Amino acid sequence: MAGNNDSLLIVDPRTPDNEVSEIEALGFKVVAAECLDFLYEGVKGHPDLQFAPVGETLICHRGISLEKLKELQGHGIECITSFAALALPYPGHVILNASIGGGALIHRTDITDGALLEEAIRQGLRLIDVRQGYGRCSTSFIGNGCFATNDSGVAAALSENGFRVFISPYGDVELEGFDYGFLGGCLSLVVTGSDRLVLVSGNLNEYVMGRELREFIISSGAIPIEVGKGRLKDRGSVLQVFKKRN
Repeated sequence: MAGNNDSLLIVDPRTPDNEVSEIEALGFKVVAAECLDFLYEGVKGHPDLQFAPVGETLICHRGISLEKLKELQGHGIECITSFAALALPYPGHVILNASIGGGALIHRTDITDGALLEEAIRQGLRLIDVRQGYGRCSTSFIGNGCFATNDSGVAAALSENGFRVFISPYGDVELEGFDYGFLGGCLSLVVTGSDRLVLVSGNLNEYVMGRELREFIISSGAIPIEVGKGRLKDRGSVLQVFKKRN
């Protein structure tokens, strides 16, 4: 299975080396996000708080270091910085945390950063307004019109807009410093050639609805790839970012 030379994957910098190696073995170039010490300890390196890929454009949080920005641009990534800076308390740190896929942006749009909204509208995405500020954390696009989520309100909105939805209750996902993490943070759609892969941070056999989730992913036409061992872990997802074509 060959990787995609037209993209790179952004991961939490605290992802264990063995898991990064498993991802790289699929043929992908992996780049680490940064640890932002002003955020909660458990999420300070989560890519889905720091970035939002929209087509071939990457919206980066306003406080990204010059070194990291140059690294991404050096790989051929077109970067736009957010209008606002990430900040605590909620919702200041989730302004980029929209779930994007299937031609839609799903988020609490009254808090979505303006740069992300403008780019989404420019690219013709549908804006699906929900009350969940943790849009990407709670909800992952699986591809082929399918999403997986913990949030019943998001699930209802997606269903009303014609998407297939897998929903499971909150809980049974590990996240440091919290009682539990989000399902979306465990699932990451990546595309390589004609293959659609869903990277799963952990073992589906150890998830309360793991068998059902595996079947849903496969029914969508994707291949579940379990990365690491043990219970599912919210790592802020792995973000695939496509290089700008000439």
